[in-house]
Amino acid sequence: MNENDFKKASLAQLEAATGIDRFRWSRYINGKVAMNERTLGRAAQGLGMKPSELLAMIHARRGSSGVALKDNILQA
Repeated sequence: MNENDFKKASLAQLEAATGIDRFRWSRYINGKVAMNERTLGRAAQGLGMKPSELLAMIHARRGSSGVALKDNILQA
């Protein structure tokens, strides 16, 4: 999944690709909950990317939605 696809993906699509609940995805993207290393790896694998790429995409999606960036996601 590329960055543009990730930005456009619905929470249900992210859930289907990764097995991570869409409500959890919402909290990760909005910066309400930190994604731990294990979850980050699982999500990245399901989306066909490296964990560092996924972190960058989450931050980019957060910024594009007007949500203030928080550095509460585990840095990989």
